[in-house]
Amino acid sequence: MTAPGAGWRCPACKRQVPGSVERCRCGEKRPAFVYDPGGFEEIEQESSRRSLVTTAIVILVALAGVFYWFHWYRHRPVEQLSISFTSAAPGPEATAAAAAPQSGQATVASPSQPIPVPSDVTIKPSAEAPIATPAVAGTGAAPASLEDMVAAATPAVVLLEAGALRGSGFYVRPDVLVTNAHVVRGSSTVTVKFADGRSGTASVANVADNMDLALLKPAPGSEGTTVLGLSSITRVRTGQEVVAIGSALGVLQNTVTRGIVSALRNDGGLMLLQTDAAINPGNSGGPLLDRTGQVVGVNTMKVGEAASIGFAVAADHVRTLIDTPAGTPIVLHASADASSRLMPAQPSSVDTPRNEAVATYERQLTSLAQRADEIDSYWTDYKKNCPAPSMPAGQRDREWFGVWAAPPVNTMPTGGGCSSLHTIVQFATAVKNAIESSNETARRAGVFPGESRDLRHKYRLEWDGWNR
Repeated sequence: MTAPGAGWRCPACKRQVPGSVERCRCGEKRPAFVYDPGGFEEIEQESSRRSLVTTAIVILVALAGVFYWFHWYRHRPVEQLSISFTSAAPGPEATAAAAAPQSGQATVASPSQPIPVPSDVTIKPSAEAPIATPAVAGTGAAPASLEDMVAAATPAVVLLEAGALRGSGFYVRPDVLVTNAHVVRGSSTVTVKFADGRSGTASVANVADNMDLALLKPAPGSEGTTVLGLSSITRVRTGQEVVAIGSALGVLQNTVTRGIVSALRNDGGLMLLQTDAAINPGNSGGPLLDRTGQVVGVNTMKVGEAASIGFAVAADHVRTLIDTPAGTPIVLHASADASSRLMPAQPSSVDTPRNEAVATYERQLTSLAQRADEIDSYWTDYKKNCPAPSMPAGQRDREWFGVWAAPPVNTMPTGGGCSSLHTIVQFATAVKNAIESSNETARRAGVFPGESRDLRHKYRLEWDGWNR
């Protein structure tokens, strides 16, 4: 029971009625027993507090769920993104709903569309994911990137060792290797070193000195597993991008350089591609590739000290050599389709001093050859009176050139002409020093390495030690 003046709640309409009023507005009379309003207000306040707490908990749980979903979405495994569709084809309503999602509604990508991934997230493929098939070298279809093209072509390029000479080569068929003639000059077999570290051998099958090209036949087990396709100079344009691959300096295998085609040249029927791609000793015989990975030329030379001037023999000549039986002379003539675009090799500000340097170098070799002829007579007389000392293996135009690699020791008693060996070694050393000086002067003056070799061979002064 409460005091007569205490407030009360109408049992009919639940309205709070002041204590001084005996009848509610709805007509209900004040009951004899009423609830304490103060206690009722505390109950309502407690109920309100519980509602607020419940609402806060629901909000926190919802936020936690959103955070967890976002974290999972950013770091989800790739294999969990596949979606299976087992239901029948969606009707027009479903198609329209999918085409126009409501604002704020998440969109699921269709199976034919990739699910977008934030740019700062790196996705690693699962162990079961298949490895992407690399671009096939020489197919004519442009790979996705320059790196893909180089990766596909590199296994077809090898390092060649022919005695003391080193150069590059590449497979155009599993049983056909292409290189420069000057790389294998004087050798019948060469050592082949692959990009993966394997080694093999190959024999010289055909040589065309007038094109500076040679074909090699790999020995069993040395066949190529990757080959390069041959393009044509008719499909080459001045200014297009090219890539050279080779063994720079004879030791840096599979060095890759990039440049453009500076000009297309016709040198007496020999079709040449002039390029600014870096070509160094050891690159000779390597391929010059277009962006599709096809061979447009065979790297053959660089112009002395000139910056960014190199040449490659057009791939058309490689195809001609492959189709020509060994030992058959090849007549050079430019392709009718390409002749209108080939510029003749005319003397320039660079060529004129180089030609003068070639003439000077030949005059020096002529004089040195006369001195070498005199040593020939001394060497012949020496062998008549004394057993000829053993000479190290190597390629040389004159037998006594072997003393340059390892001076022999005379074990015979003095007299009878055997004491002249020391004199022969002295004369031979003087000739060697003079030739080395002429070689260096010619190189600095821009004489092509091939021209130097040909002139030394002409005067019987070629020795494999000049390239060491």
